[in-house]
Amino acid sequence: MRLSPRVSFSSFASTDDPQFAVWKRVNMKMLGGVDEEPQPRPGVSSRGPGRGASTTARREPSRPCGIWQLLASNNRELGRSARAYLTFAGASAHVRELQENAGELIIRVDSHRYLGTWFWYLEFEGTPVVTCVRTFGSAADAAHTASGAVLALGQAVLDESPRSTSRGRKMVRVDESAHASVW
Repeated sequence: MRLSPRVSFSSFASTDDPQFAVWKRVNMKMLGGVDEEPQPRPGVSSRGPGRGASTTARREPSRPCGIWQLLASNNRELGRSARAYLTFAGASAHVRELQENAGELIIRVDSHRYLGTWFWYLEFEGTPVVTCVRTFGSAADAAHTASGAVLALGQAVLDESPRSTSRGRKMVRVDESAHASVW
């Protein structure tokens, strides 16, 4: 068993993948339509070099894409990326940037309008970057869990290659060299 948290990367064959659709639907519920922003052109950053904004995969039908998940040492999911990425290199660079700036991550706690449950997400430079994976019965529980996720992200070891979801539901480890520029 690993003794430290880790970041795992998952790739999807296309943005039309049913598993990707589930990820997107959950994020839309948490972030209220943030996925509907126009997409920057691939390779052109609207926020400067090294920023994750240029690697997001929104409104790009039939393109490979991927996400990342923050996992505790027992493999329990603590959080996940608030955006999908067009490349593995872009996703891993963005996670490293977040780790370097963990002290600048802002915890946001909100409630679902009709359900009475609470959720959290993390912002960096005004942009949501990490979302929770479950809801909570109180704002205090959500905030406490978010604080733990920030600490875990700062200590997490990044997987060296993504896992593919394209072969049914079974996750298959993918050679990093095959996905350095594209998932």
